[in-house]
Amino acid sequence: MHPLKRNNLKIVLIGISGSGKTTLGKMLAKYFKISFIEGDNFHSIKSKKKMKEGNSLNFQDRLIWHKKIQKKINLNNKWVLSCSALGVWQREILSKKNQNLNFFHCSCSKEIIKKRLGLRVGHFFSPHLLDSQIESFEEPKEIPTIETSNCKSNCLKRICKILKKNESSESNNRSDLSRL
Repeated sequence: MHPLKRNNLKIVLIGISGSGKTTLGKMLAKYFKISFIEGDNFHSIKSKKKMKEGNSLNFQDRLIWHKKIQKKINLNNKWVLSCSALGVWQREILSKKNQNLNFFHCSCSKEIIKKRLGLRVGHFFSPHLLDSQIESFEEPKEIPTIETSNCKSNCLKRICKILKKNESSESNNRSDLSRL
């Protein structure tokens, strides 16, 4: 069993398409025996068609998408979510009404991402949108980066180590507050 003791484990994997969010997310969900939520499943048919045709989503498309995801993640306390969340404002929508989210930025080289996108079968995301996503991505300052070109089990271990450290910090903070 995993070493974490928390009753509400909420993990959000962000990054551009092809960065390994879904693969790592499914591994984490299986490891922690919690739900996996695929953010792509919340895109409208119109948005999927748009991306398949090589057109970027606009602000309104993304706003509607993130609000749908937010509704879903508000329903329970234990899950792993994969969602590009390219902009800070998108991460803020996900955080609204959700405390203690554990964000991780999935990252790897553009070459690896191109290769992964080329191997995808049946996915609506057009590889022609890669540069657009890279340009739109607002690099997170406070979010740990997970290098997903590494061995997946090493990614899992790194995330577990960070979560354990965060859990210890939260526990210490609660102890400090109880002394007041």
